[in-house]
Amino acid sequence: MKIFSKKEYIWEEEANALLKKVPFFVRRFAQAKVEELVQSQGRFDIRAEDVERARRAFLRDIEQQEKSEKKDSEDSSRLILYQVEACKGKVLGCPFGLVDTQWLAQRVIALLEELQITEFLLKRTDGLLLPHHKIKVAIAGCPNSCTQPQIKDFGMIAQAIPKRGRGDCTNCGLCLESCQEEAITLDQEGPLIHRQRCINCGLCAWACPEGAIIQEQEGYRLLVGGRLGRHPRLAQEVLSLVSDEEVIKAIKGFLDNFKSSAKPQEKFSHFSERFSHFL
Repeated sequence: MKIFSKKEYIWEEEANALLKKVPFFVRRFAQAKVEELVQSQGRFDIRAEDVERARRAFLRDIEQQEKSEKKDSEDSSRLILYQVEACKGKVLGCPFGLVDTQWLAQRVIALLEELQITEFLLKRTDGLLLPHHKIKVAIAGCPNSCTQPQIKDFGMIAQAIPKRGRGDCTNCGLCLESCQEEAITLDQEGPLIHRQRCINCGLCAWACPEGAIIQEQEGYRLLVGGRLGRHPRLAQEVLSLVSDEEVIKAIKGFLDNFKSSAKPQEKFSHFSERFSHFL
């Protein structure tokens, strides 16, 4: 017995069984990668070895990307006292990625250069320069937050707010299966979104084949003042759903005040606890 996909590829039973083992929320992504690989070979029949080959190719792409970035970092001889880490999910094809964070990362780097953060930190740091002297920024492309924005000086988390769409709900249950927060229930009129539990990951809208749930708005949460160390602190949310422009404006406001009002040797996360009202 052979199983046909919507694109008329022929999935053999073993291959289809492997695909079904992939978690629901990345299954369509995995299927597309396998079919893309097979089509590049001029075939439309998909075997178990094709599924495994696609998995290895995806992992290899990630490894090569990480090696390239590490080499670029090692090649840079200039001292930089900031660290900007951005999720690469959208670029690598991660099904969770809501936005391409690389654009915002470049804008943050340009702002830190404009404000001469490295020069400022060098002047006010006595003794050995340590990792915690840096301004750390993390940009997450979805609420999974793989870049750990909660423990950075500035953290941005992409969001996609779902809402009821005009499509007719067929009660297929795919939205329920996609929602890890159990923030959706179904009644006779279709899906109900419980906002108090929803974290705006957008997976329900992505999973719905009928448009009964759609994405209403994209934006970033902005967190400020996170750190690890002897006295760890989770970053606090200061803005809930804002654009790239609003993120840059807010960061500039914090850093301008940090440069003018920080105590000698005071780290940014400690300063932000005292001066969060600047926003």
